Amino acid sequence: YLVSHVFDVSIFNEADELIEEFDPLRLKLALNNEMFSDLGFSEEDKGLIRIYRYVPEGMSWIRIENDFSSHPDTVSADIAYSATYAAGVEIFPEYDTEGPKIIDYNPKEGYGVALDTRLWARLYEGPMEVGIDLSATRIVLDGAEVNATWDPVNKVISHRPEIAMEEGEHQMRIETADYRGNNTELTVNFTVNSSGINTGAIAEGFNPRVFPNPFSEEVKIEFSPVSAGMADVAVYDLAGRRIAEIFRGIPEIGVNELTWNRRLNDGSTAAPGLYFIRICQADKAEVVKVTVR
Repeated sequence: YLVSHVFDVSIFNEADELIEEFDPLRLKLALNNEMFSDLGFSEEDKGLIRIYRYVPEGMSWIRIENDFSSHPDTVSADIAYSATYAAGVEIFPEYDTEGPKIIDYNPKEGYGVALDTRLWARLYEGPMEVGIDLSATRIVLDGAEVNATWDPVNKVISHRPEIAMEEGEHQMRIETADYRGNNTELTVNFTVNSSGINTGAIAEGFNPRVFPNPFSEEVKIEFSPVSAGMADVAVYDLAGRRIAEIFRGIPEIGVNELTWNRRLNDGSTAAPGLYFIRICQADKAEVVKVTVR
């Protein structure tokens, strides 16, 4: 995790030529406390901060070994290359032995809820943990996985029933895992009836629908904009690469309908497998998982 601004350090000679390697100079970077706190780190974690240099050839950050900190909100190191530098905290995956935490959910055990109640769970993965694996995160209703939307800002997975649930007893299971394969599950039994309370309220979003899912030829995407600004809808693969553009522009008021025919940016066709459709507008983003057969 980077916890400072990113700085480009370039040293030039008298002829205005870039000096790629030079005699060591002392670089001191200030910690961005707001960023550090937002990532979930504590004051005690400040001792883990080090300076890193970006290596374009490997597209990676490497730690500068001879670093030291003379102040809890700064970190210093001797640098000898014209490069990009930042302060960061390194993650050690072998220390992550627990799955993501399910910190809130709806409905609760034994609840009586309305026919159109939204099902959701809020997940948490700590700043020193490896991250939530969306491909292994799902909502299962009465034994079958249902279409779910992922809100990456609030870490909420949710399902809005496309048709009203039948009255009677139901079971919801939340399944999630991190990138090391650590699993977490939660099973909840609840009752649906016409006089139940709709307890599914969470922050309003795009209310996306994707259908059919799984699909073989094309999938339809419906969403409602959250503002009057530009919207972006794109497809990402399991590696997080943006592989297809679906829509970029000003959406119409009300429900917008789009189609993805498996065509990728490079002109090829998406192979069978799991993909993510990301809808973004203003500061709101939601992700829907789709499967190509």
